[in-house]
Amino acid sequence: MRERRQTRRHGGELIYTTNDEYGPIEVVESAFERSLHFGSPAKQSSILLDNHQMLALSYTHALLAPLIFQPLPQRILLVGLGGGSVASFLLHHFPDAEIDVVELRQRVYYVARRYFHLPDSLQLTVYIESIERYMYHHRSRLQNSYDLVLIDAFDGEGVSAEIANPIFCREIRDLLSPRGVLGINLWSGADGGAAFVVELLMTAFDRNLLRLDVEEKGNLIAITADKIPLQSRLDKCDRDARHLTSELRLPFTNMVKRLRRLNLG
Repeated sequence: MRERRQTRRHGGELIYTTNDEYGPIEVVESAFERSLHFGSPAKQSSILLDNHQMLALSYTHALLAPLIFQPLPQRILLVGLGGGSVASFLLHHFPDAEIDVVELRQRVYYVARRYFHLPDSLQLTVYIESIERYMYHHRSRLQNSYDLVLIDAFDGEGVSAEIANPIFCREIRDLLSPRGVLGINLWSGADGGAAFVVELLMTAFDRNLLRLDVEEKGNLIAITADKIPLQSRLDKCDRDARHLTSELRLPFTNMVKRLRRLNLG
């Protein structure tokens, strides 16, 4: 029998690769982890091979920091699917919540189902379209409906151009329920566009914004809300943070400390 030749890529074995109009999609596996790449060493999503429910990447922990201010979301919007690790985590821990995902690339959705164990659930609806078209087509139905919006949408240049524009930042505010909170993953490097998007959000949300950097990473999570005064709530969220740390086994108490240090001086 002829031995299969392994292809090394991004520090692991390349087990699947394809291309679409937006570029390459690669699935790479190491001894303990399977990761999604879009043609670069940066991991777009990862799962642990022995525990698919655990979030493997530290930036995804921080992306969930808005739960500190909204610990019981009933309706959730995710912009950007990746490997589906955040969607799977939320389905597992919030089984009664309705989760909508907007993902631009059909093949990314295929990879999430085939290689990253994204569940087939009645609580999960995936829309294959741009967030701009999604908001245009469903605006009246979605007005003031989401308790939690998480955005993790990148292209080859950084944050997706759809996200990094003032119209989107104003219109996404209209989707939040009165108790809704938004979190967005940004890249704080020189070309990541984080400062630009933060300023757009500060304008759109009347400067009601908190920053959370990811330790030893280049990610910056911006957290904002329409009706919830985040800075004053930050002084009163220890109980919810402790509960979330216990229930979800993520470092929410440490996130609260970092949020206070970065935003309250």
